[in-house]
Amino acid sequence: MLPAGVHLVSIVIPVLNEAAAAGACLDRLRHWCPPNELIVADGGSTDGTLQEVARRPWATLVDCPAGRGAQMNAAAARARHETLLFLHADTTLPEDAFDAIARALESPDVVGGGFLKRYDPAPPVLLATEWLLNHVRASLMRDLVGTNAIFVRARDFRALGGYREWPLLEDVDFCDRLKRRGRLAILPGPVRVSPRKYVKEGAWRRTWVNARVMFGYRVLSESPEALARLYGRPVRRPQASAASISFVIPTLNEEKCLARCLESIDPAATQGVEVIVADGGSTDSTEQIARQRPAVRFLACPGRGRALQLNAGARLASGSILAFLHADSVLPAGAVERIRSLMTSPDPPAAGAFEIELEASGWRYRLIERLSNLRNRWMQTPYGDQCLFLERETFLGAGGFPEQPFLEDLALGLALRRVGTIRFLGSPPVLTSARRFTTLGPLVTASRNALIALLYRLGVSASTLQRLYG
Repeated sequence: MLPAGVHLVSIVIPVLNEAAAAGACLDRLRHWCPPNELIVADGGSTDGTLQEVARRPWATLVDCPAGRGAQMNAAAARARHETLLFLHADTTLPEDAFDAIARALESPDVVGGGFLKRYDPAPPVLLATEWLLNHVRASLMRDLVGTNAIFVRARDFRALGGYREWPLLEDVDFCDRLKRRGRLAILPGPVRVSPRKYVKEGAWRRTWVNARVMFGYRVLSESPEALARLYGRPVRRPQASAASISFVIPTLNEEKCLARCLESIDPAATQGVEVIVADGGSTDSTEQIARQRPAVRFLACPGRGRALQLNAGARLASGSILAFLHADSVLPAGAVERIRSLMTSPDPPAAGAFEIELEASGWRYRLIERLSNLRNRWMQTPYGDQCLFLERETFLGAGGFPEQPFLEDLALGLALRRVGTIRFLGSPPVLTSARRFTTLGPLVTASRNALIALLYRLGVSASTLQRLYG
């Protein structure tokens, strides 16, 4: 048993109709809780799993959408400790598991890892499979799957945006991305894993299917959806009645305006909407404001820079439509449905954006608004404070935001012009802060911005123009 205060771990167990295994798993883990934390992420069980968990008060139950990636992400968002351990309900940890994890993470270059495994009981065909999985795939290639009991530092999990919410292979993809951040430790263990799938479907058939799936993923680059169907796992798709929208909000010390921005979206009250706050290292209360809202996902990005943050948020997003909104902007009433209606129309544009209204009084600001909105319609180049929105496939096809230090929104807008029309939604507009106009005055600032945009189109580098912008 791990002594309190030495190395605390949040244990995450995704379940879906695991009544038989869940109770036994929680009983095995009881003597580790506390000091460690135990979170069960249920994806909509109907077989008594919820009742099994409820009878064990040392475990926290989180209800979330079905899908192992989504379940593990939802549970990890609730985790309090600095190490996360993802454990399947039919997997048994060795007695020294937490001491072994603590020793592995003493090395600063280790970002996570997993255990060797043993099928218990093992049909004869699995003995050879088990040897290959342990000595070639895990030990040599550092390839891990969920049954290896993957552990990771919480900060690295957040930096990666968690698991991609794929119907299959979210664990393989996660470890591939984790290896790029540092070294994976392979612990001898072993963990004991139930061979129930092999017993139920036949050991030879299941071994062949698993090998074919990995070949399709590694060599043929087949999609997770196609491989999930081959594996025999149902592919759950969003309801066709309403397109899903993911709002991505980049932040850096935005405590003064973030709450108001989030209120204008109100994802908890709007069906088919998720909000991701992609933070570049805030030192104020930005993170606390985001995490206070259960419907908002907070993403701590590995580096600072708006383009990097926007792209990281887009990678985590699950919506078919992506919308990028600045934290100092406020959406008008009905904005979500206007976006959805435009992008699901028979003739949708390549992208869309709102016209703007500056949150300041005076004729100078009204003039800037009118000129900006006319320029946008004429030149088809929306800026970040106008809530640019587009289909995910269009965003990926355009290469996302170029990760340059400045004018990433203009660069993407110019790329989208080559794809098709950008349509602007008029009244009511997005209300955006005028704080960038206060230092030099509204007219001087607007003139400088127009000059910078022109110079960028003429080929002046973004880094040079950033110095001019100040």
